[in-house]
Amino acid sequence: MDRDTLFKSLAEHYVLEPDKDWWQHRQSRKWVLTHSAVQKIAYQETPEGYVIHVPGRSDIDWIKKGDAAEGGMHGPEVVIGAEFRLMTTSGKVIRKVYAIGEANCNNVNKSLPYPWAMAWKRMFDRGVLDVLAFASHGFYSAEEADTFNDPSQRVSVKQEVAPTPAPVAPAPQPVAPQAAAPKAPQPRAPEPRAPEPKAPPKKVEAQGDDELIRFITANGVVSKGDICNHMGWEPASFLGRINPLVDSGVLIRTGQKRGTKYSMAQEGVAPSTPSSLPLTQQEYHVVWRDVSERLRSFGMSQLVISRIVREVTGHESAIAAHQNGSLTKESVDKIFALGQEWSSSTNSGGGITHGL
Repeated sequence: MDRDTLFKSLAEHYVLEPDKDWWQHRQSRKWVLTHSAVQKIAYQETPEGYVIHVPGRSDIDWIKKGDAAEGGMHGPEVVIGAEFRLMTTSGKVIRKVYAIGEANCNNVNKSLPYPWAMAWKRMFDRGVLDVLAFASHGFYSAEEADTFNDPSQRVSVKQEVAPTPAPVAPAPQPVAPQAAAPKAPQPRAPEPRAPEPKAPPKKVEAQGDDELIRFITANGVVSKGDICNHMGWEPASFLGRINPLVDSGVLIRTGQKRGTKYSMAQEGVAPSTPSSLPLTQQEYHVVWRDVSERLRSFGMSQLVISRIVREVTGHESAIAAHQNGSLTKESVDKIFALGQEWSSSTNSGGGITHGL
């Protein structure tokens, strides 16, 4: 996958808004992200289900505090550093980097009275992009250089620069008209025929799939793999065999991707309510992002959130539960309720169980 395609797929995963959260720098062709976009990335799970441990205030090393007595080739400057770690939800460290952020009179707008804030922004953005190995692909924070924020150097992502048009061939020279040959008489078109009535659609007979019907009836809810293993079907022919049964109402299909399940359509059984259906891709980005941000506002770390997700869904992360069709509106509500219980217990000094 080339760099441009990789970045656009990552921007879609982290729900970054083109031309607002990120754009392309015209001169260097580098992808540029705002500080708020880097924050969105830092507090979400990666496509692989990993989380980023962001250093707290007590974890920061104050290398220079901006005192004039410290000297330096750029005069007084603020320099801070801290370690960023990419981890699994169980706490295993995948990668760690040490990032530094600096601010002095040469690289900070002179009207900015808070060099500490700029040093922290640069350290944070560099740490997040480095621990995800984004920097090696040419992804940069807008805080790195003034030219990255220059409107004349921005290439719109929604409407990228049009390619140079191909040279237009010269128009052909006019040719003297010649006498037209007499036209042969056109054959008369046949009279239109009345359309033949369409045959009614054939009803799919479940009797031809008695073994499959017995298998699903006995097991209740089954997956594609279960059906192929039992029936001896090739996976490539699965949809061609199963779709007629679904379209005719013999079977019910729920979920999506690897979480797709099949069951018998039974009379008198109420269909699944929207709250019990797996979240769509769009619902996952909107609903889960809102809930996870509210949980973090309670003071919950990503590790605690992941443990609650595992307790409710049985999966190590929300994205894994979503991909397997286990993340529903109902399960998200339960995760949020447990988060509120955790917050109340923590604030009151007590503790809750639930395996946390």
